[in-house]
Amino acid sequence: MIGPRIGYALLLLAALGLDLFCGSVWTLALTLLLVLTPLGCIPLHLWAVKQIRLRLDAPVNLGKGETGTLRVQIENKTALPLGLIHVRLRLSNLLTGQSELRHCRLSARPRRTETAEYDLASAHCGRIAIEAARCRIYDPFGLIGIRLKQTVLAQTTVQPKGFAQTIFISPDANCPDDSESYAPDRAGYDLSEVYQLREYRPGDSLRQMHWKLSGKLDRLVIREASLPVRRSVLLFWERAQKAVPEGTDAQADVVVTFCRSLLEAGVQFTIAWNDATEQRCVSQQIRSMDELIGLLPRLLSARENEGLSGAELFLRSSGEAVLSHILYITGRVPEQAYLLGQFGRLTVLSCGASGDGAICFDCEHYAEQLAELEI
Repeated sequence: MIGPRIGYALLLLAALGLDLFCGSVWTLALTLLLVLTPLGCIPLHLWAVKQIRLRLDAPVNLGKGETGTLRVQIENKTALPLGLIHVRLRLSNLLTGQSELRHCRLSARPRRTETAEYDLASAHCGRIAIEAARCRIYDPFGLIGIRLKQTVLAQTTVQPKGFAQTIFISPDANCPDDSESYAPDRAGYDLSEVYQLREYRPGDSLRQMHWKLSGKLDRLVIREASLPVRRSVLLFWERAQKAVPEGTDAQADVVVTFCRSLLEAGVQFTIAWNDATEQRCVSQQIRSMDELIGLLPRLLSARENEGLSGAELFLRSSGEAVLSHILYITGRVPEQAYLLGQFGRLTVLSCGASGDGAICFDCEHYAEQLAELEI
């Protein structure tokens, strides 16, 4: 807004100079016009600000490094032309903690909706929150702004690129392949053991139908399959630490790639991380690629924190968890991480830091370093 104000100051000085040396009615009228125009716009803009609407439109998903289009729309329901509207946008990556400000200038013709388009891209993956931090309607000279009191938000998910990976799941000595142990807290894929009986839901397989019981109860009942313990994999992402954006980006890429690799291997698993706000562990069972895609916006919003480590929170809340494998992804390895081995076979992956028995990777070469992994 500096340019219009400098132009106004120069124009006003010129008008005052002409009025001083010429003293004509026309120079006086010009001076008064310059002085009164910003003041006269105030009541008009106070009325107009209640009749306009600001909207932000961002793509739902973007690939890391890809460029999308952010649309800023102004709907002017009044008969007044609004020549100078200033919008300050704040873009925040909830995962890495990065933020930037953008300044947009728009104009809106009477009873029209005007749209301005801007490039949207991020070098790091994460959930991008876009907020119209401030929107003001200015007079033609940019002197006096009337604030638009609306909370306008948009979000987009910048997804990791991922990398080619082959994962080998070795049998756990405590849970051999012919083990009859099943996870007590979640369903699975093994129809030889019933996890629970429940009413039919659209989309359930006919293979799961309990025809005899359905005939007795006169309603459709299905058998929900159990999950063998040897397939009970926990993928835990440690978020209680400070990391540079490149480190957080690399960890996120590794986490999402491992999720895809497990699903491609036919393994149902649980993903967990520590929540920065509530100081608790968040977990979600993943049984399909659709469930993973639906979880990504939440997962890529998992901001880092400096509270208790996720390992410690899990130890406090897990009770007697039954797991065969635990994949623990972190930057610096906290002391409590190795205590997770009491619940199952533990594999620790550390980004940029060494640890006893940990598999280390860095921000630049993690795709090659983790192309093959046995857990």
